[in-house]
Amino acid sequence: MAVNVDGVGLRGSATSISFYACPQKLENQLMEYVKRTPGFERIEPWPMGDHMIFVAAEIPTIALTACNIFSLIDTLIHTSEDNLKNIDLDILVNVVDFLMKCIDAGV
Repeated sequence: MAVNVDGVGLRGSATSISFYACPQKLENQLMEYVKRTPGFERIEPWPMGDHMIFVAAEIPTIALTACNIFSLIDTLIHTSEDNLKNIDLDILVNVVDFLMKCIDAGV
């Protein structure tokens, strides 16, 4: 399984997860962890980004990003405002906890 972590930790934003080429059993297992992790929500797949390289190779993949990242692409991402003052460390801790649960479970 491939995991694309890009744009997570944005202050005031939940962390989104989307699934690509994942067997239903894997998706269900990951959603159980999502339900037990504060600040996570599922979004529809978005067919752009580094995760698509793995999807094209038919490798089960998830993408994690900030939920409102798409509205900030032109105003925040890769600008001078894209800096540590906009990062919420608690959100990053939740993302790491989620990923550790997946690794510990052998996902």
